[in-house]
Amino acid sequence: MYQLFKKVCLIVLSLSMALALSNTSKAQQASPGDVELDLQLLPILTQAQVLYLAQLGIDTDGAGTRLFNLVIENTTNSSISDLFLHANIRASGVGLIVDLDQDEPFSLRPNQVVVANNNSLQTGIPGVPERTSSTAELTSEGEEFVNSLRGSTRLPNVIFTINVQIYQGGPRGAGTMLSETVAVLPIEGFFDDFDVFLIQPGDIVGSSAEPFAFPFPTFRWDGAPNQVYRIVVVEGVEGESPESLIQASLSTDPVLSVNIPSFIDLPLEVDGSLLEFEMADALVRGTSFDYPASGSVQPLMPDTKYYWQVFAVLSGPTGLQYQPSEIFEFKVSSSTASVGQGGQTSYIFQLLAQILTAEQIEMLRAGNFMLESINLENQVILGVDMERILEEFINRLDAGEIELRGN
Repeated sequence: MYQLFKKVCLIVLSLSMALALSNTSKAQQASPGDVELDLQLLPILTQAQVLYLAQLGIDTDGAGTRLFNLVIENTTNSSISDLFLHANIRASGVGLIVDLDQDEPFSLRPNQVVVANNNSLQTGIPGVPERTSSTAELTSEGEEFVNSLRGSTRLPNVIFTINVQIYQGGPRGAGTMLSETVAVLPIEGFFDDFDVFLIQPGDIVGSSAEPFAFPFPTFRWDGAPNQVYRIVVVEGVEGESPESLIQASLSTDPVLSVNIPSFIDLPLEVDGSLLEFEMADALVRGTSFDYPASGSVQPLMPDTKYYWQVFAVLSGPTGLQYQPSEIFEFKVSSSTASVGQGGQTSYIFQLLAQILTAEQIEMLRAGNFMLESINLENQVILGVDMERILEEFINRLDAGEIELRGN
């Protein structure tokens, strides 16, 4: 863990350099401002919502993910030599955690601009004749900081300040500082707490929670209110674990987006199709999801076990990251559920949802209406016969034997 953190800090500071010295001549004294520095963190860092140490590794062939550019410019018409680079990282509430000094000097030609990144700096500073090395130290505060992570690779909720300086005539403490640049992480919304806690329906797997009375439940969870989440609802399959079913669902694109304004770029394509056991797969902005009465979902059936899980969809240096909740299980009741002053079986309501629009179903729910009977050709049908008649009607409707027409 110590070595991993040290390596990451070296990468962020853009100072992973090899040793060789070829210029030891005495330099002409430069003035502050003759050399300018600019440390540019790329969007892969500045737009990330979460950051892990392991995601900041670099490829030994120079093909790793680019994280930043370090721009060094000689603003004069003269060569400037005997330059040394220094960098450090501070963490809020902790102090100085990494200190790094370049061991050998480098030079810049008149008006030369050098642009380096975390990959190119593995073999030295591009464009200068010298090959340089550096010495980095993890301070005692840095060691305590690493130990406080307790093996976790996710960076905690602190502010990191990265400071890079150039000195002439000697390293820090011996030379004269010519230039300095500072970068700060997080930019905005970085390292937030994205833990997700499910509320309803159901309870943790194996809890045998009470069946849910209504076949169009509202799924609720606790989390950041403006975050984009992915909710997956699957039907239990004998011989398959809830985890495997949900992971299979995640391997396909979601099919529905809810409450996501047009100015927010969707983190995923919403053009998937539901698997046989997949009841719903939606991107939702907010902390609730009303199960639709119709549309891009499959109907929830009575006395069937279902599992659901919610994932905070986060952007990170290597792409999307999922912060998962635990998994809940639930059932829809087949018994009579109380609606308003009377009762209504959830299965009948589910059958109605195949005929009525979602808006009509919501009107029934909001108005506390209930289905007491069906009048078919002056014959009043009650009880379980209503289910049979509705099923027969829907089957004939699906077969094209019945056509619905508006007035």
